[in-house]
Amino acid sequence: METNLISTNLIEIEKKITDASKAAGRERSEVTLVAVSKTFPISFIRQAIACGQLVFGENYIPEGSLKAEDIKRQVPETKFHFIGHLQRNKVKAVVANFDLLQTVDRIELAQEIDKQAARIGKKMSVLLQVNISEEDSKFGCPKDSIGNLAESVCKLANLSLKGIMSIGSALTLDMREERSISLVTEEFKEMGVIKRELESSLGFLLPELSMGMSGDFELAINYGATIVRIGTSIFGSR
Repeated sequence: METNLISTNLIEIEKKITDASKAAGRERSEVTLVAVSKTFPISFIRQAIACGQLVFGENYIPEGSLKAEDIKRQVPETKFHFIGHLQRNKVKAVVANFDLLQTVDRIELAQEIDKQAARIGKKMSVLLQVNISEEDSKFGCPKDSIGNLAESVCKLANLSLKGIMSIGSALTLDMREERSISLVTEEFKEMGVIKRELESSLGFLLPELSMGMSGDFELAINYGATIVRIGTSIFGSR
């Protein structure tokens, strides 16, 4: 993809995020754009950086780790979020190269992250993934277990719990349909409720609510998303 096309796409996304934030009575600075660069060549990331984008999301190992390591050597201020399903035997590489792990969904995984973070003297920032759609095909902690997971994570010395994330139903729906919009809206509302309930039970604020992708990020911002994960609308189809 040509640099000017990535630039054009980023400008368009930026305007939509700004407009959605304003419509929701929020500041643009409250929303972080994560450019999802999974499967795209590292040259695309460099093009996005040249346009001012500094936060990227990767799903796969070792692809994501290699990209993060390479890019951070050249542009230290870049941030990489891991947004894919994480297996315990891959934790070491992810902890070493990523700034935020968005998909912690079980205590065994959290414990391994804690162990690997301790090994390199790092305080690892994490989000808890909620299976908000309750679909068997999706990863994430069940809604009725998220409180227990949060309490357990907070006891791990080398983890810093920043909030929650979800991969909702929009991924498999046609967001041009009213019934799809209605379903996704309810999921976003429920994520906000879960976040507030966790804050109440834990006794501190969780700054991050990661939800919304290319097809529904404006709706997500309306319901409190602080992180939106956008790939196709920036880099094109995979």
